[in-house]
Amino acid sequence: MSVGGAIVRTRAVIGLALAQLRRSPGRTVLTVLAVTLAVLSVTVLASLGVGVVEKGEQGLDSADRDIWISRSPVDPTAGGTENPISGAHGTAAQLTARDDIASASPIAMYDVYLGTDPSDLQRRPAVGVQETHDGFDFEAGHGFEVDEETAASPPPDDPQRNEIILDPRVADELGVSVGDTVYVGTSRHTAGANELTVIGISGYYSQYLGSPAVTVPLGDLQAIAGTSGTDRATYLTADVADDADRDAVAAELGEAYPEYDVRTSDNQVQSMLEERTMVLA
Repeated sequence: MSVGGAIVRTRAVIGLALAQLRRSPGRTVLTVLAVTLAVLSVTVLASLGVGVVEKGEQGLDSADRDIWISRSPVDPTAGGTENPISGAHGTAAQLTARDDIASASPIAMYDVYLGTDPSDLQRRPAVGVQETHDGFDFEAGHGFEVDEETAASPPPDDPQRNEIILDPRVADELGVSVGDTVYVGTSRHTAGANELTVIGISGYYSQYLGSPAVTVPLGDLQAIAGTSGTDRATYLTADVADDADRDAVAAELGEAYPEYDVRTSDNQVQSMLEERTMVLA
């Protein structure tokens, strides 16, 4: 599918989602899924410069987030994202401590080189998150999660879990399965220093990207990228408490964190379209 086709598809999804939001203040499950797809699709399309695949509507029931926090610049023309948010773990912990926030977590995205031989590597997009969820629908193996203390602590200088989840196509190309190891780095030069064990096979994030993606525990991906000291992330996402109004919470967070752009999920979609459409075209 062409970039133009991807934009048309994304706009259609956004239109359906926002129309349902207007008719149903309670937000149906379908609305949440559609908005989440739109946010993630446009986000990765803009930041990584790749297309949205047609299967993007599936597997989103566990991925919705009420609030998205970003910071300029996220350069859509770069070979990856700039991950402009620093101190991400600490800020996420501050957000989670609020009475009106149920949970908050960072997301980081990098391009990485990986392979079974440090001298023979392929470039793939990598997404760093603190835990996986039911939506991953593993073909083999399992996911990962971190405890509350680790989630709130600054990332380590070196990878601690040394785990990775591969898209099935990546696993096939490399000839690996669960239990095998691969080398991973943000450059060909550094990949040989990081040997990760394949713990799961899932194409979850690949459905939002134009090429197969891999998933790595956030702290490990930051360590591999050499950004542990500054604790960099692309986004902070948050779910509001059950009795909280997400628009009111977003407004309060915008005042409390003026250095960030704080948006609800549907406003994030509109913003990404407005800011990135010319670049994507």
